[in-house]
Amino acid sequence: MNDGRVFKQRSEALSINAAVHISLDISASMGPRMELAREAVLALMIALKQINGVTMSASAYPGDSDNGVFEILTQSNSAQKAASVLTALNGHDSTPMATGLWHSVHQVFQVKTERKLILMITDGGPDRDHYKTVVDLAGKCQASEIDVVGVDINTPISEELLPSSVIIDHLNQLKLAMFGLICFCNHFLLQAVITDY
Repeated sequence: MNDGRVFKQRSEALSINAAVHISLDISASMGPRMELAREAVLALMIALKQINGVTMSASAYPGDSDNGVFEILTQSNSAQKAASVLTALNGHDSTPMATGLWHSVHQVFQVKTERKLILMITDGGPDRDHYKTVVDLAGKCQASEIDVVGVDINTPISEELLPSSVIIDHLNQLKLAMFGLICFCNHFLLQAVITDY
C-alpha cells in the first residue's frame, strides 16, 4: 500500500536467518576418533536445529564409490535419523576435502538465508591433489560471505587452507571446543533486522 501509517510501530529486533552445514571427515585417519566425533557432531546438530531461523544440514566425506558424500542430516529428516546414519559411519579411504567442501557450499546455497556457515570437522589437511582446490574454494566462500570454520583434531590446519579454525590438541578437549563453537555460532547467527508490526 506504500503507506507507513498502516503499521502500529516500526522497531529494530534481533532475528536469526542462517544456513549451517557440518562437513565431517571420515577418512581412515579419523578411525580412532570417530566415536567422539559422532557425539560432537550430533550434539552440535541438535543444539543448532532447535534455534528458530536456522536451517541445518550435515554430511560426511569420503562417500562410497557412487557418491562423493554421505548425507547425515537434510531439511527433511530428523536428528534421530541423523544419529542412526552417524552410528553407521566409519573411517575409511583418503581425505577428499574439496569434495566435502563443494557439497557443503551447494547445500548452503540451496537455502535463501542472510548468513551461511560451514563447519569442517577434520583431523588434518586434505589429500595433496585437493589442497589447492580447497584453498581456492575457501577464498571464494569468503568473497561470497560464506564463513568456513575448521574444527581440527590433533593437527593444526594451515591458515592458507582454512583461515578460521579451532585446534584440538587432545581428544578430551573436543566436547569443550564444540561448546565454544556453539557460542560462536550463536554470535554469528544473530542478525539485526527492521521488523514492522
